[in-house]
Amino acid sequence: MMTEMELDEIRCYGISARSRDGFVLPDVPPGEEEPPVQMSVRVRIDRSALGVRVRTDLLAADAEVQVDFGARYSAPKILEYPPALIADFVAEVAVDMIFPFIREAVADVTRRVGAEPQLLGLQQQPNGEWVGAMAEEVAKLQKVAAREAEPQPLTT
Repeated sequence: MMTEMELDEIRCYGISARSRDGFVLPDVPPGEEEPPVQMSVRVRIDRSALGVRVRTDLLAADAEVQVDFGARYSAPKILEYPPALIADFVAEVAVDMIFPFIREAVADVTRRVGAEPQLLGLQQQPNGEWVGAMAEEVAKLQKVAAREAEPQPLTT
């Protein structure tokens, strides 16, 4: 499968940061060694492509950051692949491909708002539960994409 997937682009969908200086932001949980980072992954499938977006939210002591990047892959046989294989690709390849862009954007935008530059650590691999839930979502998306790819009867 990976040899048939071709990366077309990586795109930035949004970068936002607010310094605590002059803004009321939520409190950082006490005792946190590193700022809490939340990542969400969304997938889009059409008849010949896979889109993956990763949004990262970070709440540091001196800034709040949101970064949203995505990747688009040409995948001519995407509707034929087992959902679990696509979910593994998203977890092991696509998110890892996007993560360096997120890491750079977080460090840059926190520095630009006058906050301590936040350096994200290595990306942790999603657990089996996450991959299983992603496979279920992929199966639904494949069904929708397959229906949309079917020829529609002409109406008079």
